[in-house]
Amino acid sequence: MKKIVILFLPIAGVLAVLFAPDEAVLAGSNALDFCIKTIIPSLLPFLVFSSLAVSSGFSDLCARLFGKTMRQLFGVPGECATAFVLGLISGFPIGAKTVAELYKDGKCTRSQAETILTFCNGASPAFVIGTVGGILLHDVKAGFLLFAAQTAALIITGIIFGRRTAYQASNNKTENSFTAKASFLSSVVSAVTASALTVIYISAFIVFFAVMSEILMHYEIIPSIAKASSLLLSKTGTEIYQSDIEALLCGFVEFSTGVKKTLGVNWGLKQVILTSMILGWSGLSVHCQVAAVTAPCGLSLKKYICGKALCSAVSAIITYALYILFYR
Repeated sequence: MKKIVILFLPIAGVLAVLFAPDEAVLAGSNALDFCIKTIIPSLLPFLVFSSLAVSSGFSDLCARLFGKTMRQLFGVPGECATAFVLGLISGFPIGAKTVAELYKDGKCTRSQAETILTFCNGASPAFVIGTVGGILLHDVKAGFLLFAAQTAALIITGIIFGRRTAYQASNNKTENSFTAKASFLSSVVSAVTASALTVIYISAFIVFFAVMSEILMHYEIIPSIAKASSLLLSKTGTEIYQSDIEALLCGFVEFSTGVKKTLGVNWGLKQVILTSMILGWSGLSVHCQVAAVTAPCGLSLKKYICGKALCSAVSAIITYALYILFYR
């Protein structure tokens, strides 16, 4: 059965694109334009600097500053604060890429790396505050609210998963760390070339999943699921409309598409909570980006996926509380 499904999906995908070429090309070109104008120029420098931060000893500074806090709260070495700080400032997949660099450099064990993945990979403040708050909502305060909720949810998620990871000193330094320190110029060249490759496949994932999201909308797959779900929820008295569920399903696939569908001119508590859930989950596109940067290290994403699901739920709860506090 599994082999049949694996064979059916690519064939169905090819046929779906062939019979809806205009929609696929338009969605792909819009996503590519977004990557060229926004993703590549904003993300590439952060990718380079995150690599240099690990190789230049920034992780050792973080260990001295945050070592005790990281060990007590999350059960990971202080060096892992580098991934959390860079991921919080720069957004995904910088946090995940930094985790891979830390593990490769022998700064943490496999279990610790998989734990830090659960809470170091969120949307950047530039996107949440600037794009979502300033541009889509026309309310920067709402952007700060969403970013605060996401940050708190990531910390709570890290604490929950960290309790299951007993702290121990990394024992993989001889296995994974570099035997000799490269010169700064060599480190820059290596960081830029590796980051260029990373930003290319990140853009590829964004384009692919944007096309898939549009195809699922075009063939009424997402609308049909959303309509059936809204009918079931209406019987419980819940005011969740078909358009709301469509936005969530699109966000499940590709988060920026879902966020844009969720927010409109007349937004309120429900729309902000749905947006928070989408940001907390991040979308399959981001999960594939994380897989791409961690796969060479052999890190499992089981904890990560569970962590993102938990982060989505916790973020929605915190958003509700903050909205009631600051908007009512």
